[in-house]
Amino acid sequence: MTNPTLITAATGLPVALDVIKQFSGYEDSDKDALFTLLAKAAVKLVEEWTGRSLGEQTWQLTLAGFDCPIELSRGPVLAVTGIEYDPADGGDAIDLTDTVWSLDLVGDPARVVLDDGQSWPALATTPGPVRVTYTTGYAAVPEPLQLAICAMVRDAFDNRGMPALSGAVIDSLSPYRTLWICA
Repeated sequence: MTNPTLITAATGLPVALDVIKQFSGYEDSDKDALFTLLAKAAVKLVEEWTGRSLGEQTWQLTLAGFDCPIELSRGPVLAVTGIEYDPADGGDAIDLTDTVWSLDLVGDPARVVLDDGQSWPALATTPGPVRVTYTTGYAAVPEPLQLAICAMVRDAFDNRGMPALSGAVIDSLSPYRTLWICA
């Protein structure tokens, strides 16, 4: 599986700062900067461990050719905003119309599949001639993921350390983890 490149990061936190502070038993605003910093680190850790995007993000997957299907990591996938390729004739990059492909959101991971009766175009022999741009993130972040972030921030705040994955946090994150098996 080729790793996509982050184009646009999520803005804001997937859990309200007031909720994180309340979970931590802290209500004053004098430590908001510290709580925000810890929460951002916890979100990053959750996203890396689960392989998922919590807030809305834009990713670009660069491929050596058209795989069938094209698997899209860092889900949940919201939309494919474009598929661009370098044509075999060496001309400018071309946007591949969505009448050639469909987005399959049924499985996990989401996939781009070739429509019946269609074929992928011929490609240039340059590195990375195919680029798929897509958006990911939860419309509403599941509560177990929010609680995991709160717990990590509380523990880091109480112990004056970095957010970490405890056994209880891992248990709450495990159902959301995406594992890739390479053949």
